[in-house]
Amino acid sequence: MASSRTTSRTGKRAMRARFLRVGLCLGLTLGLAACGDGSGSPDPSCNEGDPRGPVLASIGESVIVPRQESFAQLTAALESAISAASQTPEDEAARTTAQTSWREAMDAWQAVELMLVGPASSRSNSRGGLGLRAEIYSWDDMNRCLLNTQTIGSDYDDPEALAEDVATQRGLWAIEYLLFNADTDNECSELNEINQDGSWDDMLDVLKERRLRHAASLATLVRQDAEELVRQWASGGENFLAELSSPCRNG
Repeated sequence: MASSRTTSRTGKRAMRARFLRVGLCLGLTLGLAACGDGSGSPDPSCNEGDPRGPVLASIGESVIVPRQESFAQLTAALESAISAASQTPEDEAARTTAQTSWREAMDAWQAVELMLVGPASSRSNSRGGLGLRAEIYSWDDMNRCLLNTQTIGSDYDDPEALAEDVATQRGLWAIEYLLFNADTDNECSELNEINQDGSWDDMLDVLKERRLRHAASLATLVRQDAEELVRQWASGGENFLAELSSPCRNG
C-alpha cells in the first residue's frame, strides 16, 4: 500500500512538473508574440505569416483548452457530490465521496493554474483578463472569519446571493474548509459580532449541516465559473483562442 501511494505521489509530481514546463514555454511564447509597441498600434515588423501564431494555437488547442474542459467536468461532479452529501449530513460515506471529488477537481485546477492566460488572469495584468482565477481559487487571499459569518447568515445556501460577495469568501479553498473542517472555532476576534451576540453558539448544533449546504452553493458557483472559462475560450463563445493565436494584435 505504501509503495502504491509513493508511486501515485511521484506520478503527480511528474505531471505538475510537465505542466510547469508547458506554462513556462507558454509565457515565453506569449512574450515573444507581443507584437505591439505598447502604444496600441501594431508593430510594423509583425506579419500574418509569423510562425508564433500556429505555436500559440497549438498550445491553446492541445494543452490549455482540454485542461479547462476537464476541470469544468470535474466541478460538475463536485457540485453533484456535495449536493448529495448536504441532503444527508450524517452520512460519512457521502461526505467522503464529496471530499474525493474535491481532491480530483483541485488536482485538475493545479494544471489549469499553471497556464493563467487571458480570461482566467487578472483584469489589470493580462490581455483578455476577467479575473476568473480569483473566483475559482483565491488562495492565498482568504478570510475564514468572513466565511464562517457567511455560513450562519441568511444567504449561506443561495448561490445567486453568494455570487455578490468577494472572491475571498468563495471558490475551492472555501469549499475545502467547509467540507473537511470539523472545528467549531469561527476564527473571528472575540470582539466580532457573532461572538458577542451569541449567534455563532446558537448555530453549533446545525453547523455541520449548514457547512455542507454552504459548500454545495459555492460548488455551484465554481462550476459556473469553470464553464464560463471554457466559454470564453471556445470558438462558439468569446473565442479567446483566436485572439491568443493572432501574432499581429495591438500592443
